[in-house]
Amino acid sequence: MVLVDFGAAKHATVTALAKTGTTIGSAAYAAPEQTFGRAVFASDLYSLGVTCIHLLTNIEPFDLYEPLESSFAWRDYLVNNPVSEELGCILDKMIQSSIKLRYQSAEEVLQDLGKSRGVREKKGGEINKQKRRLGDTETRRIEIPTTNISLITTFNKHADAVYAVAFSPNGKTLASGSGDKTIKLWELSTEWEIGTFGGSWFSGHAQTVRSIAFSPTGKTLASGSEDKTIKLWNVRTLEKFRTIKGHANSVNTIAFSPDGKTLASGSGDKTIKLWQVSTGKEQQSLEHLFDVFSVAFSPNGTILASGSWDYIIRLWDVRTGQQICTFDKHLFDVFSVAFSPDGKILASGSEENTIKLWDITSLGKEGNREQGIGNREQKTLTGHTNSVNAVVFSPNGQILASGSKDKTIHLWDVSTGELLYHWQAHSDSVLDLAISPDGQTLASGSADGTVKIWQLK
Repeated sequence: MVLVDFGAAKHATVTALAKTGTTIGSAAYAAPEQTFGRAVFASDLYSLGVTCIHLLTNIEPFDLYEPLESSFAWRDYLVNNPVSEELGCILDKMIQSSIKLRYQSAEEVLQDLGKSRGVREKKGGEINKQKRRLGDTETRRIEIPTTNISLITTFNKHADAVYAVAFSPNGKTLASGSGDKTIKLWELSTEWEIGTFGGSWFSGHAQTVRSIAFSPTGKTLASGSEDKTIKLWNVRTLEKFRTIKGHANSVNTIAFSPDGKTLASGSGDKTIKLWQVSTGKEQQSLEHLFDVFSVAFSPNGTILASGSWDYIIRLWDVRTGQQICTFDKHLFDVFSVAFSPDGKILASGSEENTIKLWDITSLGKEGNREQGIGNREQKTLTGHTNSVNAVVFSPNGQILASGSKDKTIHLWDVSTGELLYHWQAHSDSVLDLAISPDGQTLASGSADGTVKIWQLK
């Protein structure tokens, strides 16, 4: 038994809640808003969460706090008191600095604790599987990976973080872009490195490669870099045949249109540019308020989605360049966006540790575009404990994979929002993900400098 002086318990009255400027309790356990004398009900949940991680680690809260990350690194000190991933996620949500990201009531905490009952870690396996209990109702069957998900191989020939990974359209090769300024091409059947794009200073990028994309035919590979350029490469010869210039800052993201005629790029200069692939000429320039981190074409190529540092997702009419609508429910930077294969759902990953699914079915009706109808948040997926850097749909649209700064990969059931599997995939942030065209293989690139290939079926 452990006796803890909570130090801040008192009856909350309407009068007390209306007052500001009073702080009670120990500073190490107090929520950030209490520092300014603005305690709310969620403040007590923060204090309770901090108390829990203190008891689990036997380390003072101030010593667990990482100022640069604005979070508690309590998991690193769980020597004799391991906790389940589910309980860990609950505690992480209790101690969020932002009130909006924290539990708002004890009932919410109890509800999630109830959901975690019956969840068991699969001993001896590589993946934790979260199971639903539906009473006497049978669990809906869905084509998902089995519990035999396994690591096929690790590519470790990059000399810096791997920011981008992409499968060729036929699924036989994988490309990876890195902070070492190169793009490598890997043959998956033999696990050999086929070659390196940009191996020499005069042909390659001068700075970090942030994004890569294969053309629909697989004959061309495009790369975007912090050197402000886009380069187009011949996949067969590994030779560069065009350098596209026009951005005034880092090219963070690129995507080919489904017909391969247009290339979209998003930059730290706050713009999205559409380029004619055959000539390299700029066709249109679209604007965000801040840096653009991700762009994605809809499956039919008529809509372009973009995510930005301004917390906003914008949908654009590719033909006219006009903004269709905005999604503004994220509280922090939007790092990744992806369309479902049928074009009905847009997924977005954010710095606030969440993934949101948006219903965009009504955007297919021309009459609804001007009014922005379809700006409807369908689901919010929670489970990551740090920024979500990458989201990608499986080819059949049933599964969404997400990669995070928390070093894990999560697999979600798109229709229900249920977390199906999660595992620590790397020793550092997962920066990008790609799923093979047949849906059987997942590739992950990481800040630890490696590319990992996972067998999903």
